[in-house]
Amino acid sequence: MNRGTPELLVFTCGDAARIALLRESCEAVDIDLQVYPTVEPWPGYVSGKLKAGVRFLQDRTEPFAMFVDGYDSLVLKPEAEILGRLRAMGSPVLISGERNCWPDVELAQKYKNDMPNRLFLNAGGYIGPRAELMTMMHYAIAEAEGEDDQRAWTKAYLAGRLPSVQIDHIRFIFASMGDGDEALRTHPCVAHFNGRTPGREQYWQERVVARA
Repeated sequence: MNRGTPELLVFTCGDAARIALLRESCEAVDIDLQVYPTVEPWPGYVSGKLKAGVRFLQDRTEPFAMFVDGYDSLVLKPEAEILGRLRAMGSPVLISGERNCWPDVELAQKYKNDMPNRLFLNAGGYIGPRAELMTMMHYAIAEAEGEDDQRAWTKAYLAGRLPSVQIDHIRFIFASMGDGDEALRTHPCVAHFNGRTPGREQYWQERVVARA
């Protein structure tokens, strides 16, 4: 199928075999998944995801970019729907949320409690204008202590250093499947089976059968 010139770059990193299901889900909604090479041996999440991701984005031309975890995510909506929802959210950069405040549960009290559905930051998916997203990734890198990318994002967010970033509190684009059945009520664009949440393969097969 001729996809034309995409506005949205959907990208990830990882081993080809382990991202096969994510790639299949992208192909089903006419998205050409882009994979940047991982560093061997794996240096850790800040280096392997954030730093390498910024380098990858520098050479791209798409106006928008969306990162999704390669080994436990599915993309469920096409580009037009994803970008339409991003614009509707009114935030330059949107990052996934989840019920659990991980890896530092004591930081939960530092999050604002002014949302009807309180979720905490999850680093398994983020989207925004490519240049703005790169800037926010740089800010997260600057806050890193060790190689935990979610901790780096969280520290930067709670310190007020990510003014362009909004957590997807209504799961309009990203749904963390570890949150239970309610994760699918908004018919999200990305289903993230984070925290070793089981059922990704079964969920995808059920969708394939439903489309047949």
